[in-house]
Amino acid sequence: YNASTPPQNIYHYPQQYLTIYYIIMSGRGNQPGDSRPKTQQVLQQVEEVKGIMHNNIDVMLKNHEKVENIQDKTEMMRNNAQTFQRNAKAVHNKMWWKNVKLQLIIAAIIIAVLIVIIVPIVIKAKAAKG
Repeated sequence: YNASTPPQNIYHYPQQYLTIYYIIMSGRGNQPGDSRPKTQQVLQQVEEVKGIMHNNIDVMLKNHEKVENIQDKTEMMRNNAQTFQRNAKAVHNKMWWKNVKLQLIIAAIIIAVLIVIIVPIVIKAKAAKG
C-alpha cells in the first residue's frame, strides 16, 4: 500500500476524514530514526484523531442547532401560511357576496327603470284602444 495515493472518489469525503485516513495509513511517526516507543507514536496518532473527532462533533452540534432553527422557522411559516390561507378565503367569500349584492342591486335598478318606461307605454296603448 502507498499512503501517498489517495483513495478513489477522494472528493466525496470531508477533509477531516481524509486527514484521519492519511494519519492512520501513512504510519506517521514510524519513520526510521524516530526514537519514540511505538506506544507513544500510537498515542500521538490517537490524540490527533481525537482532536479531529472533537472538531467534527462541534461542527455536527452547530449543524444540529441550525437544523433546529430551520425547523422552527419552517413550522412558523407553515402556521403563517395556513392563517393567510384562511384569511384569504374569508376575504374572497366576503368580496364574492359584495359582488352578488351589487349585481342584484343593478338588476333591481334595471328592472325598475324598465317598469318605469314600459308601464306608461302599456297604459297609453290600452287607453288608445279603449
